[in-house]
Amino acid sequence: MHKKDRKFFIHCTSTVIMTETLSIEIDMPEFMSLMDANAKNLIIQEASEKLRSRISLIFETTAREIIAKKLNILPSNISPGQQESEEPAPVPLDYKAGLAEEILLLPGDEALDRLKLSLARGDIDEATYDELKSLIEPVTGPAPSSSSTLCPRCGKELEPTVNFCRFCGAKVR
Repeated sequence: MHKKDRKFFIHCTSTVIMTETLSIEIDMPEFMSLMDANAKNLIIQEASEKLRSRISLIFETTAREIIAKKLNILPSNISPGQQESEEPAPVPLDYKAGLAEEILLLPGDEALDRLKLSLARGDIDEATYDELKSLIEPVTGPAPSSSSTLCPRCGKELEPTVNFCRFCGAKVR
């Protein structure tokens, strides 16, 4: 078996902020050389599927540790997944003013969509959303019913009972 034949790739996806992929080259064990091509491909495919989520989690944790170390903010324990503070950080006034300027320059529906997206992403809180929405409502008319749900990833309006976004697949609840 040639050295080139002893490699396979696992494609992992990180979804912290946006979806990105990474390919990792892994040396295959020596016993794989005893298998025929079809069996080897099936094993590689199944192993890749089983390892993908584990490797993504390891990569995410390692990346957080590296960033924290470079910024000299290494905590005693790095946990995977989104990090949340105990108290929500206040929305900076300059961000709020900049967003207000931006939405006032956009056409009505686009302004409301931009505002919803900022709320869904957590860039602004409910109070800021209501305040800025009141600036654009005279132009666009009242917003759709408040019983709807917004996608945290793409900001699209969804039915209140859905668990996943039908536009981008993100988990809503």
